[in-house]
Amino acid sequence: MPFNTPENLRASIENNLRTLKQEQIQLVHLRLMGHGPVPLEGLVTAVYDDVPAAMHGVAQRSLWAHLLKLQGEGRAVLDADDRWAAASVA
Repeated sequence: MPFNTPENLRASIENNLRTLKQEQIQLVHLRLMGHGPVPLEGLVTAVYDDVPAAMHGVAQRSLWAHLLKLQGEGRAVLDADDRWAAASVA
């Protein structure tokens, strides 16, 4: 798609952001499948291994949003002890 108009550029950026978000959610799901039930804090370093520890609070909130999306899709579950697991493993 040529970027000869602001609309084309905007559409391209929005498409790239959607793709990136889907890739992030897929990564969360794959990492979740590799662990047993685990608390949110335990997943932060596994999913965001390239994020400095000082940013883990922000990363945790992003991860929580991704997990809620996966839960809504039936791909993740939260147990009574506030531990997350992939739905196929739980």
